[in-house]
Amino acid sequence: MSIMRLEEAGAMLEKSLVLMTKKRAGRVIADSSELFSVTEMGKPFHAFNGVYRTRLQGGREDERIDAVMAEFRSRSLPFRWYVFPSSQPADLAARLEARKPTLVIRNFGFAAMCETTASLEIPGLTVEPLDACNFMDYSMVVEDSFLEIGRPAVENIRALAREALRKPDPGYLILLARLGGVPAGFCALRILRDDARVAGFFCGAGVRPCLRRRGVMRGMIAERAKALIERKVPILMVYGSEKFSAPIFRKLGFREFHEMRIYEFERNS
Repeated sequence: MSIMRLEEAGAMLEKSLVLMTKKRAGRVIADSSELFSVTEMGKPFHAFNGVYRTRLQGGREDERIDAVMAEFRSRSLPFRWYVFPSSQPADLAARLEARKPTLVIRNFGFAAMCETTASLEIPGLTVEPLDACNFMDYSMVVEDSFLEIGRPAVENIRALAREALRKPDPGYLILLARLGGVPAGFCALRILRDDARVAGFFCGAGVRPCLRRRGVMRGMIAERAKALIERKVPILMVYGSEKFSAPIFRKLGFREFHEMRIYEFERNS
């Protein structure tokens, strides 16, 4: 394993979804020079179906986009289309917006050295792995934290958690945070590997509105950074939304790399 430099994190952030995707029963992965997409027939949630990489060039881009959308809808699946700085065509975002998504999420990619974020711990904050015993607390925190975004976001997070409990992955940790013993927030941590480079990816995080501005997000970041240091992983990466967490990451000194947009479409046009 080579030591990854912070300036390399931007390119790895763009690959994060592809790097996280593994073959498993029921999942269809289409990986070509043009597109990387994932379909899961038994999971009709946006989080399980989508286009993670787009490299459409040479004409007929609109025809290709429409064909991909028609394929998801023919299977009655809602889906997401992710747009990164390197996505092609360069106006992919505008083309997707013209197709009237039900939701557009603006996220920003950040990264920091674990040694600088491990010191952000908050007194009274504890973090525990998700299990069958604390799932109800976790589910309540997810609903309280994400309901203002929308019911589909809540169901997406819950579905991912149930999947993780059914099929544990040592490289994917879902966690529940408590502040003074009270369920306060949740997050997930993935270990990503790209050739010889390795980094931690902090994702699927939220804090209950009644406990915001108490340092819960900062404390969860610190706890995960310490866990990564124990595994000799030097960098923590994350995507944060402008409305919720991106301002926190900027305040904590994370380096900002780029904007990523998520376009959500329903199973029916």
